[in-house]
Amino acid sequence: MRRPLTVTTVGYQTDFPYVNFRHECFNVNCRHPGAELHNGSADITHHTLVQSLDRMEKVDFTTPITFLYAGYFMREVPDLEVVDYILSSFNLPFNLQGPLCVYVLTFAWIWFCFALILHYEATLRSSLTSSHCRGAKFDSLDGAMDAIEKEGWKLVIQEGSYNPFNFCKPVQCARLEKLKDRFVYIPFEEYLSNTLMQERHFAFTALSSDIAPNPISVVDSRMDILFVKDSIIAPQPLCYAVRKGIQEGFLSELNMAMRLSYSR
Repeated sequence: MRRPLTVTTVGYQTDFPYVNFRHECFNVNCRHPGAELHNGSADITHHTLVQSLDRMEKVDFTTPITFLYAGYFMREVPDLEVVDYILSSFNLPFNLQGPLCVYVLTFAWIWFCFALILHYEATLRSSLTSSHCRGAKFDSLDGAMDAIEKEGWKLVIQEGSYNPFNFCKPVQCARLEKLKDRFVYIPFEEYLSNTLMQERHFAFTALSSDIAPNPISVVDSRMDILFVKDSIIAPQPLCYAVRKGIQEGFLSELNMAMRLSYSR
């Protein structure tokens, strides 16, 4: 019979951000101690971490239990661009005179022409002037940078939180560098929602799929704050980290137990 295994779990003192496995937190002297799996002082994390190739060199990971999606916190945009072109199209610049039949035929002909024209006009304008995300101004990093450059939006970055520089492509990172003077930095202890209540402020963040399963999710209905998933950045798997060299068979048995637990 296999002897019972004593397992030491480790995590962070705070919940936000609930996934954070950075190099400066590999010892207990950091501000938010934890993640001591690489040196053997702990066996497993009690919260999930992003699985990546560089981390797999230091620790093992369980089967992914969910995925992390990058996105944006922002207030719901109350007024999307709406063009009142349908009603204005019926303002005729001329007066009709003549027998009743002329009025009827003319009206029927004009109605048919307008219905045909407005059908295609509505289709074209809806794709050009309407937001692709209801209640949101953008849903990608490029769209966010366009909003910063052209419409005066400001990116809020909270200390210890997610940063777009960890997700951007080289061209996007260079563009972000030029926009740094339009970033708003706030300390870890400050409530992010207070800053987001200001006009045209948003924050880059990430949430797991179980918390935000939809492309747009309401995270604070009282303040109308949304989480908008980035439509381009690929989701990242979230797993529990396990110390390398732990008792043989522990990881496979843990994965089996997790599969049974989540399948119920």
